[in-house]
Amino acid sequence: MGKPGPHTVILNQVATEILKPAGMVRIGRSRRWWCDCGYFLVEIEFQPHSWQKGTFCNIATIFLWNSDEIVDRHLRWDACVRVHFTGKLRKALGGDNQFVAYDGDDEVFRERCVLVVQEALRRVERYRQMTDLNYARYYVDEVWDDVNRSKWRHALSMLEKLAGEEGPEVRRQLIDQIARRRQQVRELSAYKQLPEEFVVLEPNQGPFSESRSWKRRLQRFFMGL
Repeated sequence: MGKPGPHTVILNQVATEILKPAGMVRIGRSRRWWCDCGYFLVEIEFQPHSWQKGTFCNIATIFLWNSDEIVDRHLRWDACVRVHFTGKLRKALGGDNQFVAYDGDDEVFRERCVLVVQEALRRVERYRQMTDLNYARYYVDEVWDDVNRSKWRHALSMLEKLAGEEGPEVRRQLIDQIARRRQQVRELSAYKQLPEEFVVLEPNQGPFSESRSWKRRLQRFFMGL
C-alpha cells in the first residue's frame, strides 16, 4: 500500500479528533469507523472517488440478529445510505451535494472535513437513539424508507421480540443469538475490538420511552430523529 495522499491524512486526522472521543472505532488504517450499539452496529465510510481527490460519506447499519450478515469475511449491511448535503452545509463544502473535493488547499479541505465528520456523527447519533426499543420500532416503521419491504417487516418483527412482546423466553433467546453473532463479528479482523459484553435495554428504559404520544412522534419526525 502506497503512502496516503495529503487529503487522506487530513481526513483521518479530523475523523480521529471528532469520532474517537464520541466512542467510535476506526477500522485499521482505513477511512471507515464503526459504532457499537449493542444489538446493532453503525458504520461511517469516507469513500474515496475513483479519479478525484476528496471524499463521499456513507452511513450503514446492521442488526446483529441476522444469520447471514457475514459474507466472505465482510459484513452485509442491512441499509447503507450516502449522505447528501443540503443548504448552507452544501455551500460551505464547495457546492456539491455528495462529494467533498480536495483542490490542493490543505486548510480549506480541513475545514470542510470538520463539517463533513460532524455531520456524519450527527447522523450516527440519530441511529444510536435506536437503543431505545420503543423509538427503534417507531424509527424503522415511520422513517426507515431506504430498505425493501421484507427487511422492514423482518426488522419490526425482531424488535417486537427484543422488546419482550412474545415473552421473556423469546427475548432471552434473541439476545443469546445476538451474542453469538457478535462473537462471529469479533472474529473478523476489522471488528476485533468489538466488546463481548453488551446491553439490550428493556422497552421502558430508553431515553425516549417517556413520551410516545403522536404529537411527540410528529415532532421527532420533522426534527429528523
